[in-house]
Amino acid sequence: MTTADNQLTEHCLKDVFSINRRYKDGEPLVVQVTARREIDNPQGLRLRLMLTDGTFQANAIIRPEHVQAAQALNIQKFSIIKLINYDVQSMNSNNKKLIIIGNVELVAHDAPHGGTLRYVTVDEYFREHPEEDRFGSSEAPVREEKKPAAARNANSHHDNLYAIDQLSPYQNTWTIKARVSFKSDVKTWTNQRGEGKLFNVHFMDESNEIRATAFNEVADKYYDFLKEGHVYYVSKARIQPAKKQFSTLSHNYELALDRDSLIEECDDASDVPNLQYSFVSLERVPDLTTNSIIDVVGVLNKVDDLFSITAKSSGRPFDRRDITIVDSSHFAATVGLWNKIAVNFDIPVGTVVAIKGAKVQDFGGRTLSLTPSATIIANPETPEAYKLKGWYDTQGKNEKFIPVKGENAASAAYDLTSKASIFERTTIGAIHQTALGSSDTFFSFKGTISYIRSENIAYPACPNEGCSKKVLEEGDKWRCEKCNELHDAPRWRYILSVSILDETDQLWVTCFEEVAKTILGISANDLIKIRDAPSTDEGGMEDGEAAFKGYLTRATYKEFAFRLKGKLDNFNNVTRPRYQVMSLAEISYKNEAEAICDELASMSFQ
Repeated sequence: MTTADNQLTEHCLKDVFSINRRYKDGEPLVVQVTARREIDNPQGLRLRLMLTDGTFQANAIIRPEHVQAAQALNIQKFSIIKLINYDVQSMNSNNKKLIIIGNVELVAHDAPHGGTLRYVTVDEYFREHPEEDRFGSSEAPVREEKKPAAARNANSHHDNLYAIDQLSPYQNTWTIKARVSFKSDVKTWTNQRGEGKLFNVHFMDESNEIRATAFNEVADKYYDFLKEGHVYYVSKARIQPAKKQFSTLSHNYELALDRDSLIEECDDASDVPNLQYSFVSLERVPDLTTNSIIDVVGVLNKVDDLFSITAKSSGRPFDRRDITIVDSSHFAATVGLWNKIAVNFDIPVGTVVAIKGAKVQDFGGRTLSLTPSATIIANPETPEAYKLKGWYDTQGKNEKFIPVKGENAASAAYDLTSKASIFERTTIGAIHQTALGSSDTFFSFKGTISYIRSENIAYPACPNEGCSKKVLEEGDKWRCEKCNELHDAPRWRYILSVSILDETDQLWVTCFEEVAKTILGISANDLIKIRDAPSTDEGGMEDGEAAFKGYLTRATYKEFAFRLKGKLDNFNNVTRPRYQVMSLAEISYKNEAEAICDELASMSFQ
């Protein structure tokens, strides 16, 4: 045995699946990680492990709500861990074994291991010793007469239970036991081929979530039968590649419910999780990639009136309502609700709400929007919700909040003058060398403003609170198409083009309202008034124009710490990088000096 083997709970991975148990149910087990795989998921990261007890090997998955804690432990290949609580499952006709891990402790990093030693998988062992399998059955399979799905006995025998994560077109006989986490409205259409209808549901178990669609008479059959939050056995649906353009789920496949599909409600839902959340704090929203799908929880702080907008592409009207939620990070996020949810929204201010499936958008600043498959739950029974409610009732309702859509949100969430951020800085030269994609990439660096373009420094925006859409001049009035209102005057907002230098290179960036105001020391409204003031100097430069250029000149050669967002932008079939300053801060020379001293102290000189 290796040193690592001496620390492991001997034969425990075989034992937890055996009829003859040496270890009590729930007894902590010490095992070693032999493989580790992260699975990206819009609802949060999933973590799969291969474990060994020194002799046997088994597959494992971390429960979604415990992934973040496991990540913080930095569990890697060859780490030794202690399983504090866990469940075991046998998935299908091949008796695939799976350990589902809750709380876990790290015992050792990069412990000694058996090198090329081949461990016996528990699946192999129980195929050869089925009499020891606690999940095996000596009973003959029960053949049932086919009945309507809704009428079948929920306690009937179910072989071939699969985890949702295992579903693929290569399985022929399978059943999943899953909770309905989302059900859409019935959608209808009419075209040259006739009329039709459909609805979608999401089925969820411990391993993953999958989308299912029912059409026409199948939609009629199952729409009222399937209820959000209830647990069902599902089988004989067609498994097909997922249409990612219609779904935010990570599963590579989806289900098509047809006439042969069988669905029956399950009374025993104890082993199927309730709706799972991977909550993101509102302070993180400014730094998230546009179009990310996230879960958030907050206190409802404001509910706006219902309004209607018209899609430019189709001319169809849509109902919309904006709500504002806040959390204990002292940030506030605007969330856009659409159509039926917007019309029927009646949750009172002060209520804790959880939103699963919100999309991060970047129209006039960061906002959130409900996707078609999103759900919004009032007073969710989660620890985060209880904690938020207590905070809001005792102090939060009297506090002021930073809107995540504002340019100053990123600076509030990211301290550019801290020593930690100083060590994370890059250079403009390195930024130019970084390959950008269509998603946002963030940088921090120190630079000096070398030039500010004086043309088109601002645009006329809607003066209504919360609206920053460009307004159009109509006679002596200004029209906002979003608010459908006429205004006497616009509110000017910055869109500043700035050149920044450092010791390595030069970079053109765009600065919007709050950032530009910090650079110039004056609001866009006031600066435009100065620029457009009538001349009092005959034959010379206008006083207003001179004062206007004075503001631009005084802002040059100032040094700042910058937080930058970069991505590739396609315009008129030309792709080029675009950079936007999300926040900036004046240099703290005290922190700069301390950071240099810390770096020198960490060096060893011979």
